[in-house]
Amino acid sequence: MVVYKKGHKNSKGEKAEWCIVSHATHKILSSHKSKSAAEKHLGDMRKFKHMKENSEELEHAVKVLNENGYIVENEQDEEDWEFTLSKWLFNHYDFDYERSYGPTAAYKQVYERLINTFETDGYDVPSDQGEFQEKWGFEISDTPPNDDWYN
Repeated sequence: MVVYKKGHKNSKGEKAEWCIVSHATHKILSSHKSKSAAEKHLGDMRKFKHMKENSEELEHAVKVLNENGYIVENEQDEEDWEFTLSKWLFNHYDFDYERSYGPTAAYKQVYERLINTFETDGYDVPSDQGEFQEKWGFEISDTPPNDDWYN
């Protein structure tokens, strides 16, 4: 559902007071600068959820998402969208670039690629490696806590 949360800011520190909130957990799934942007995003989330009912549409959606760097898992729900974007960051992190230019430059490179590739406005995607570690419990340049995390 879309709700107004006065003073809420996204991970970039920008005002994003229109939030999509989980009915079950009341957790903020994404936040947006306008009500119309939040409603459009919620509609997009629902479209993919309802595509499960039609296997042909689902196969097409999975193909499109995979071609664009998303990791598609069975039984994915609204709460997994933000986590999927963070997994995308990990999977596209360039360790060779990190060895040459350092972890800050490498994270900035993969973060900018994510922002330029996908519509992430409103998602609470960590904007630097410190936020990534705080949010997910390990540094992006480390091995994740278990193999299932990124597969």
